[in-house]
Amino acid sequence: MLEYYWNHYHQVKSLDEGRESSLPFDSAYVPSQKFIDNNLDYFNLQRLGGVQSHLEKEYSGKIKVKQIFLFLNKEII
Repeated sequence: MLEYYWNHYHQVKSLDEGRESSLPFDSAYVPSQKFIDNNLDYFNLQRLGGVQSHLEKEYSGKIKVKQIFLFLNKEII
């Protein structure tokens, strides 16, 4: 089912943009076995969990609030 919707999204997006800007399911598929047999270097893998720069941009407000909170608590102690 996931493969069907993935490929449908890929086709629609490609038609809308007039070029292939996404990958079909077969090209983007990561076999579950790769997570078990230690073939993946988790420290250099950004695409499986989200690109770090995107996550930093998306949650920058929450990060700044937490940094301020930690800074103020450090000065009080």
